[in-house]
Parts: sequence; C-alpha cells; structure tokens
Amino acid sequence: MRYAAVLAGLLFTHQAVAASMMASDPDREFIAAIIAQDQAAVDIARHELQYGQDPELRAAAQAIIESRQLEMTRLVRWQETHNQPPT
Repeated sequence: MRYAAVLAGLLFTHQAVAASMMASDPDREFIAAIIAQDQAAVDIARHELQYGQDPELRAAAQAIIESRQLEMTRLVRWQETHNQPPT
C-alpha cells in the first residue's frame, strides 16, 4: 500500500500537534502545530509527485511543496529571532 507511509506520517503529525498544544506558550504552540501540518502537506505532495500521473495534480503538489516550505522557513526564522529553538 503506497499510502501506508503517508498515513503513518499523518498519525505522527496529529500526535505532534496534540503535544504542541500542551506547551505553556501559545506562540510556540501555534508554530509547532503549523510546522507539523506543513510538513505533513509536503510529505503528501511529495508522494503525489512520486506516484501521481495527473499533470494538474502534480503541478498542485509542486506548488504546495514550495509554499509550505517557505512558510516553515519563515516560522523557524521567527523561532530563532525570539530565542525559541526550532520544533
């Protein structure tokens, strides 16, 4: 089953989001949850690029990868400038 790894990644993402919500800093909670969701979206999009055939969906997957990686970079940079180690 090709999607087994993707599904396992989604489970990990949900666990990471749940764990981040237990932190005492709302900003850190927000960033941890969004980074986990962005990484899951990137992983799923990479799966589409590896196995998908439809050109429109492959283009959407590439756009998702690019936009989510940019967002993650921005959030990690915020963490670094606010003396919070990356999640």
